[in-house]
Amino acid sequence: MAKRILLGLAMLAALLAFGCGQKAGRLSTSSKEALAEYELGVAAADKLYFEEAAGHFVKAVALDSGFAVAYSRLSKVLQNLGDEAQAREYQAKALRLMKDPSGKDRVTEREGLFIVLQDAYLHYDFDKAQATIERWVERFPEDYEAHAFLGMEQQISQNYDQALIAYHRTAELNPNYAQAYNGMGYLHLAKGDFDRALENLEKYRDMAPDQANPYDSIGELEQARGRYQEAIKQYRKALEINPNLRFVLHHLGEIYRIQGQYARAIDYFLEAAEKARGPEAESISRQYLAYCYLRRGNLKQALTEALRAVELDPKNPIAHYNLGLVHVAMGDLSAAMADAERTDQWLTKLNLRRYGLDRFLFHLMGEIYLATKEYDLAIDSHWEAVQKSPSPLYNLFYLHALGYAYYQAGRLDEAVATLERALGQNPNHADCLYTMALIYKEKGDYKLARECLDRFREVFKDADEGVEWVEKAIRMKV
Repeated sequence: MAKRILLGLAMLAALLAFGCGQKAGRLSTSSKEALAEYELGVAAADKLYFEEAAGHFVKAVALDSGFAVAYSRLSKVLQNLGDEAQAREYQAKALRLMKDPSGKDRVTEREGLFIVLQDAYLHYDFDKAQATIERWVERFPEDYEAHAFLGMEQQISQNYDQALIAYHRTAELNPNYAQAYNGMGYLHLAKGDFDRALENLEKYRDMAPDQANPYDSIGELEQARGRYQEAIKQYRKALEINPNLRFVLHHLGEIYRIQGQYARAIDYFLEAAEKARGPEAESISRQYLAYCYLRRGNLKQALTEALRAVELDPKNPIAHYNLGLVHVAMGDLSAAMADAERTDQWLTKLNLRRYGLDRFLFHLMGEIYLATKEYDLAIDSHWEAVQKSPSPLYNLFYLHALGYAYYQAGRLDEAVATLERALGQNPNHADCLYTMALIYKEKGDYKLARECLDRFREVFKDADEGVEWVEKAIRMKV
């Protein structure tokens, strides 16, 4: 369950990471000091430095208790920090301050659009959010930030061509807005064009060389195409610049996990959990921990962490999905089915299927069907998960699951074709390499089996000792 798997709700929160840098004359505060803190908060949020941004917005509302959009900005960054209770509290203040007792607007139209947009996302009203963004673009067609919001909305809705148009327009309107190139980089990555992705992400880095996120973004690209050591270098550079970014800690943990270095991965995930501000944020770190323990074969600890993740954020469908994977590994399929039902319920209640997040449910059901040897149903479910995950940031995990289901069903040629597709994106994907070795051995093609196994061993050369499945793979004879 790489970062791309757990992304889910975290990415929806990141949708609001863009700034709204209105100039002094267009903001509804008369306090120069409050305005200065607000602008510092916007700049910090634009770098994804949410803790720093929260501090500035707290100061802004302390200096001007009627500064509505600053309360909404504070709500946004607290949501990104996983403190939804406080986010709702400050957003409620923003809403109350939008009008005076007579019903007259206290905020500018642009401020009001941001406040309404934040409220929509905070309450998972995505139809209202989309309508608000469209209204913003219509009312302020020269506002680069309106187009930036539109680009991200189209991106997470997997409308990649439309998202690219919006980001290009953002860059045209504000050539100094570095985040536009970050967005374009991820879009080209989602479309499988690694060269153009790198071109845009390097431009992002060159425009913001003192910020952490450009290096993290390049790290994700390098990881997606299997250049793990280069990715680690980029992640560490990001952490050197800002050691408090939890998403970088998650990325470092994941890149060590996918190389079998579970102890190092766990250290990073624990550090991220310790730095979490709110329960929703800690839940994500606990999900990473649960899956890492699962892969290491420590199912008791995996269950502890998965249950804790659900306890911290019971409305997060991905937490229930993650618990379901642990229950499948433990052989408790009735509990796994109950987890799948709760995953389904929360996906529906929060309207998250529109963003393709039902891939989690399809994957979990595929694993349950695989455990009961209902191979056709397993293949159908895993195939659906792949269709919901077109981007290389997400789909390697699901492609491997589908390939493995074909292998278990004895449909070896289809398994090979699926896994070759994954390895075409990332030739160092260890799970795919190991499964390919098993398939070629079964087909009697020992030369190809050895080649895949040797490549797996190279990726896992520094893997932890004492992990049963890893040692079995390394000792495998062909």
